[in-house]
Amino acid sequence: PLIVRWPESMAAKVQRGSQISKVTELRDLFPTFLDVAGGWSKASEADFDGRPLTWLLQEAEWREWIDLEHNRHFADEIHWNALTDGKLKYIFHAYLDSEQLFNLTADPYENKDLSKDAQLTEVLQLWRSRMVSQFENEKRGPMWVKDGKLMMRSSPCNYGPNYPLPVKNCHIVEADPSQSGAAYVV
Repeated sequence: PLIVRWPESMAAKVQRGSQISKVTELRDLFPTFLDVAGGWSKASEADFDGRPLTWLLQEAEWREWIDLEHNRHFADEIHWNALTDGKLKYIFHAYLDSEQLFNLTADPYENKDLSKDAQLTEVLQLWRSRMVSQFENEKRGPMWVKDGKLMMRSSPCNYGPNYPLPVKNCHIVEADPSQSGAAYVV
């Protein structure tokens, strides 16, 4: 949940006290601050994963779901990607080539994996295809998705459309401070 109170001077189509059921995340806060301060433009969209929450107040078009990503942290096999609309959550575990599906409304603690439920096969396929489309749109390449199929990755991979450092073949490419313009792989 996110609670927002905007100044009365700020024009909005949404009435005070309204509840908006849209998926938001912390990544939306900085673009919101930029927008309120007059620093957001259409060109800003390419530089940020998030979008200004002020769009919700204007009833502008908003995302249907949000992507989540967890790279290796404590163990190589713990890296996954997920999509959620706040009601359902689809998770792809690349190391294990496995997937999970949770009904966050009925099971907010994600205790009951629904990915094997035969009655939800079409729902599972819908979320899987959304992730395939997301990876293809981000041009992640065949290491992530090939021929419309999510790929198993035995090695973790740093990636994000707005990851703060250049990434090549899943490794951070940083400028070598000792050589002007040179780069090395970490």
